[in-house]
Amino acid sequence: MTRGQDPTYLGSCAALGSPSHFVTAAHCLASYAAEELRVNHWGHRRLPLSPVHRISVDLPHDLAVLEVEVEDPQWIQPFTGVSGVVDWGEPITTIGRTTNILAAPAEETLRVIRGFVQRSFFYSGRLGHQYAALELSFPAPPGLSGAPVFAEAQPRVLLGIVTENFASYTLVESFEEQTSPGRLTRVESKSIITYGVAAMLFDALPFLQGSIPVGNLNAAEQAQARSQQKM
Repeated sequence: MTRGQDPTYLGSCAALGSPSHFVTAAHCLASYAAEELRVNHWGHRRLPLSPVHRISVDLPHDLAVLEVEVEDPQWIQPFTGVSGVVDWGEPITTIGRTTNILAAPAEETLRVIRGFVQRSFFYSGRLGHQYAALELSFPAPPGLSGAPVFAEAQPRVLLGIVTENFASYTLVESFEEQTSPGRLTRVESKSIITYGVAAMLFDALPFLQGSIPVGNLNAAEQAQARSQQKM
């Protein structure tokens, strides 16, 4: 996802339910208007970057849906639905473009990152968002915000969207030293571990259903319907 024809990279995204609807992290969009945004998804031969026509935003969950002009949808395989069923320790994958901020100019590289769900919890983000979230076993590099998170057992079903990082630390050493007469200064050494955070999409299912007009996005109900058809 970029801004303008001379692109400034903003973050990752994924098609959901339809080749013309993409879900991403709302904070990636900042305050840009739809006409300023483009999506690079290799489904548009006439234009290298596909125009965005409409933006729907769910700020509490840090989510946004982009309605995109798609010329050749056969090249896009959207995720078919969302699920809230995930076990702690379940293998997961995310795909997105991460930014090498040390390069000049900055470079974006498409990467596949695999790990597992460490836990699910209610997250209060640094940007003021509050939502049900997954803690990932790997950190989220710059540019990965908006990337899809899915279980390896169900690669067409979305569990969440990468949003930010969560830092945890262990106190390694703490001591006090006298830096001037009558004054003590506490010195602490901490070991910091960073984990990625993903907003759980099932928690925002009403917003997604209202923004992506393709029918039912509930993966569990889809599976139940298919099972009944086979009887």
